[in-house]
Amino acid sequence: MKNIAKRLLSLAAALSLCVSGAALSARGAEAEAEAESAAEPVVLYSADRRFSLTACEAAPGGEVTVAAEDLGGWDCWCAAVHLSLDGADRYSLVGPDGQLPFLPLAQAAELFPDARMSAEELSRTFTLTVPEEYEGWTVSLRLAGPTGASEIPLDPEPEWEPAAFQAPAAFRDVADNDWFQPYVAGAVQAGMMEGVSENDFGPGRALTVAELLTIAARLNAGFYGREIPRARGEWYAPFYSYCTEWNIISTRSFAEEDMGRPATRFELAAVFDAAGCQARTSRPVNQIANGFIPGLNEHSAEGRLIYRWYRAGLVSGGDGGFRGDAGVTRAEAAVVVCRLLMLAEPARIE
Repeated sequence: MKNIAKRLLSLAAALSLCVSGAALSARGAEAEAEAESAAEPVVLYSADRRFSLTACEAAPGGEVTVAAEDLGGWDCWCAAVHLSLDGADRYSLVGPDGQLPFLPLAQAAELFPDARMSAEELSRTFTLTVPEEYEGWTVSLRLAGPTGASEIPLDPEPEWEPAAFQAPAAFRDVADNDWFQPYVAGAVQAGMMEGVSENDFGPGRALTVAELLTIAARLNAGFYGREIPRARGEWYAPFYSYCTEWNIISTRSFAEEDMGRPATRFELAAVFDAAGCQARTSRPVNQIANGFIPGLNEHSAEGRLIYRWYRAGLVSGGDGGFRGDAGVTRAEAAVVVCRLLMLAEPARIE
C-alpha cells in the first residue's frame, strides 16, 4: 500500500490510494516537492472512458477526497471501493451518508440496499479510505448503473496517455502531411481500424456497413472489457454477431446484402451511439440552438441524436447540413473514432 501511495503521489495525486495510519516519513526537500505535486488536482479516466475522477486533496496516510465528474449522462446509482487479492473481492459501498464497511458484494447489497447515489450526488466530492488490513490488495473505484459497471483503478499502472500520432504502418496512401494522417494513426494504434491491405489504408474509400459494424464491436468490447468470439462465415461474421448479441443493432437492421454497401453518416452516428458512445455526447463543447442544422428538426428521432453529436464535437457539417444519407469515407470514420476515444480534440463550431 505504501508503494501504491508513493507511485500515485508521483502522478500528482491521481486518485491516491492512502492507507489510514500508514504515514510516509518526511524526506526533506524531496518530500516537500512531492507534497506540492500531490496538491494539484489531476483527472483520472476509467479504462472505458465512461467517467473520470479528480483528486481534490491528497493526505498521505489518511483520507483522500475525490470528485466524480464527466459522468457522461450515465445513470449511475452505486459507487463502491473494490478490493481484490488472489480471487477474493471486497466492496465498500459509498452512500449518501459516507463509506460503508468492506464486504462481499452480495452481502453488501443485501445489508445496504439504499446505498445509492444519483449522478448529481456523485458529482460532489466524497471521501475514501482503505484500512491498513488491506495492504497489498488491488484497489479500484467501481460505479454501477442500469447498463453495467465501470471501474477506475486507484493504482494506475500504466499511466494513461493519449496515443502518439505516429504512423503505425507505412501505408502508401497515407502521407505525413495528409490532414487525416494523425487520425488514421490513432484509429489503427487503438486497434479500431486496419488497412484495406497490408500497404494501403484506403482513406478515400467509402466505409462499408461491414466495416462500420466491425469498428462498433471493437469500441463496445473495449469499453466494457468483453471478448469478440469467433463466428463462422464471412470475415465480418464475428463482429455482426457481437453487435446483435449486445443489442448494438437488431437482426433486422442490416441484411446480408447490406454488408458491402457504403454506410451512411447517420448510420455511423446511430451505430456508434448504440455501441456505448453515448457518454461522449452528453458533455457539450458547442452551444448549438435548434434549427442550426438545415433540414433537421432537433425533436425528431434522427435530430435528437445528431444534435447531441454536433454539441459534443464528434461530427460537423457545412452549409448543406449534416447530410445523413451521404456516405462516409474511411478517413472520416477514423476522425470520429479518435474523437470518441478522446485521442483527438472535438470539432469546435463557432
